[in-house]
Amino acid sequence: MIGQVAVEQDAAPADRKRLFVSLNVKLLVGFTLIFTVVFAGAYYWFYEFSTENALQAIKTDLTDTITGALAGLNGDHFQELVQQGSANGTNGQSTNAYYQEELQWFNQVHGLQPRAIPYSYIKGPDQNGRPTNYFIVDYLQINEPSKAAAFHEQWVVPEGSHSPEGLQQLSYAMTPYKDQWGTWVSAYAPIKNSAGQTVGALGVDFHAEYVTQVQQQILGQVGVAFGVTYAVLFVLVFLVSRFLTHPIRLLTKAAYLIGDGDYSSNLERLRRGWLHDEIAILSQVFDTMVAKVREREQSLVRKVEQLTVQIDEEKRKQDVKAIVDSDMFQQLQDRARMMRARAAERRS
Repeated sequence: MIGQVAVEQDAAPADRKRLFVSLNVKLLVGFTLIFTVVFAGAYYWFYEFSTENALQAIKTDLTDTITGALAGLNGDHFQELVQQGSANGTNGQSTNAYYQEELQWFNQVHGLQPRAIPYSYIKGPDQNGRPTNYFIVDYLQINEPSKAAAFHEQWVVPEGSHSPEGLQQLSYAMTPYKDQWGTWVSAYAPIKNSAGQTVGALGVDFHAEYVTQVQQQILGQVGVAFGVTYAVLFVLVFLVSRFLTHPIRLLTKAAYLIGDGDYSSNLERLRRGWLHDEIAILSQVFDTMVAKVREREQSLVRKVEQLTVQIDEEKRKQDVKAIVDSDMFQQLQDRARMMRARAAERRS
């Protein structure tokens, strides 16, 4: 009894209805997931690679620009400007000759590199735990006076800016950062006097729109190209999966027909051509199996027919014996004997 219960419990899960998912769908879903991961990784890598290349090109331009701008600055004049200058001119400019000299030099730098916005500054006191700088000369006084910083105007260093490090060494802020004037990538370098002392720093800003444009192009044009390629590969995977699973579908159909007693399936077409694979071998084995099953079934049918005839004959004999052994039959035989005896007496 315990064994019977155990068998019934083991058989119960097999009797549950299961969801059928074709091999074609499994292949399609599997390859789609793989291609999705690969394409997502490739797209992300290309996005980062292109952005990094754009930033590297900008960094090279920043380095060339700030190096050339430093070469045209006089550190001693800058030091005197910081000590003697004042915002006594239009829009916060200084009328100091050295201020005007530096401003015109920045205009020439911008002319050579239109993306460059050069300015000079010195360190200011910390404000609420944040470092500050003081503008000395700002190129925007020529190009956009309404946005330009005045002489000795203080500004709080925004997060992402490396302007304080620029007072010590050549530094970069290549991750785009924002301040009240826009979004930038920047380079900074110390300004030194003739004695080799650092008296301030030079900053060169580039608008970060170029990096944004590169990223938008990747998201747009390259994104479309990746999308089209992905769609084409999806269709190809679908067609290939259909092609690969076609022989298996034929074998499955043949198996269903055999289960219904139909042995007419011919899998010879799976073995056509001079290149054979596992499917061709399986179809040959399947045909052999079908032939043997058909032969065994036919043999079984013949044996069943013979057995049926034997059973019918035996049953007939049993029925006859039952009649012969019955009392009524015995009485009929006795009467027949009596009738034969009387007939014999009459004849004698």
